[in-house]
Amino acid sequence: MKSVWYIIFITLIIGVLLLVSTTGTLAESQTFCGDIDGNGEAPNISDVTYLVAFLFTGGNPPPNPADADVDGVAGINVSDVSYLINFIFNGGAELSCHYNL
Repeated sequence: MKSVWYIIFITLIIGVLLLVSTTGTLAESQTFCGDIDGNGEAPNISDVTYLVAFLFTGGNPPPNPADADVDGVAGINVSDVSYLINFIFNGGAELSCHYNL
């Protein structure tokens, strides 16, 4: 009976390893620059709200902080909020995340 469970266990491990090897990692984020809340959608008002809550009211940090640094200058601050609002509502300059935070 133990050998059956052992085979099942090994089969599951191999399945997980195959899944990880074909998809990257199980927890790999599908985010991109400006996707501050990590929902996988294009930047929108919910990303602005998430960033404001993080910066000013002690909200949760962004799942991928590099995606929140939209102005291309190292560090997440109020200028990122302004830059993101300008991009979303005024067709402002392209987002330029700084991926070396």
